[in-house]
Amino acid sequence: MTQQTKRKTTSPMHRWFGRMARAVLPLVLICVATPSAAMQNTHAYVTNTGDGTVSVIDMRTNSVTATIAVGGVPYSAAVTPDGMKIYVANATENTVFVIDATTNIVTATVAVGRFPAALVVSPDGTKVYVANANASTMSVIDVATDAVTATLPVGYLPLAIAVSPDGSRLYTVDVGYEDINYVSVIDTASMAIVATIPVPVNASDISVGPFGARAYVTSYGSDRTSVIDTSTNTVIDSFASGLGTAYVATSRIGFPLYVSDLDEDAVSVINPVTRRVITKIATGSAPGELTVARATGRIYVANYGSDDVTVIHPITHAVMATIPTGKRPIYIATQPL
Repeated sequence: MTQQTKRKTTSPMHRWFGRMARAVLPLVLICVATPSAAMQNTHAYVTNTGDGTVSVIDMRTNSVTATIAVGGVPYSAAVTPDGMKIYVANATENTVFVIDATTNIVTATVAVGRFPAALVVSPDGTKVYVANANASTMSVIDVATDAVTATLPVGYLPLAIAVSPDGSRLYTVDVGYEDINYVSVIDTASMAIVATIPVPVNASDISVGPFGARAYVTSYGSDRTSVIDTSTNTVIDSFASGLGTAYVATSRIGFPLYVSDLDEDAVSVINPVTRRVITKIATGSAPGELTVARATGRIYVANYGSDDVTVIHPITHAVMATIPTGKRPIYIATQPL
């Protein structure tokens, strides 16, 4: 979109917001990038589906410092808020591996439901919620004991999962329906589904904003991202970014959003207020999951087709590094924001 087109279609409020954001955002990103009192895990963990390994990237040097053999098809991963444990969903073996972040050793293997496709750690670090796609269930793992404490029915074929910042709500993306997909909203106190939200078919990922007011759901089938108002559990808007809309991540302050466009080999940077593309950044082939580093705000993108990770600067949007990984990297996880 040209600058002339933007001037014609952007309201005075949005123009004011844009000027303020350009002036203030770099300072805000610097101020909030590093929490004042938290242990920092400076590594990113990449699941390589093609060779059954996890690549450990030192984000200070943007280099792989360890490769952990886990076997099977490691599909999704999550780091605990304290940075001490990494949980890896092994889709073909119906298990979750627990990795000690200090030693990079697998310390436990937890049996869960069929084809665990996604997992997330509760904000207080006490539980891991695992979406078992082929079982249409969710397993709850106690972080202290690494044992399953509950298994609950959820929507049909849950492929993605997210948690609200206060830990009170879980969101699963349920894709097993022909004409429409759903987001199931789960109350973590009762562990009951309290709402189902229709979204376009081939929904692929979900991310909840840092303040919990909005959730964003990408749909590969429609090349759009749906915006959910979490207070009403309704879709209030959707926006296009590029071809093959696959995964979405939010920054620490919720501005901007990052969407991987798998069929364009690019990441779109989105203004969540105007819901328009700010810029596009070329990545490796078939970019998948992306994450924002809490210490620097840098964006790390797992490129499934080129066996590497792209590192993007949060302010200049320049590519800072391309890091070789194992085969077919699909997911990348860092310590939560």
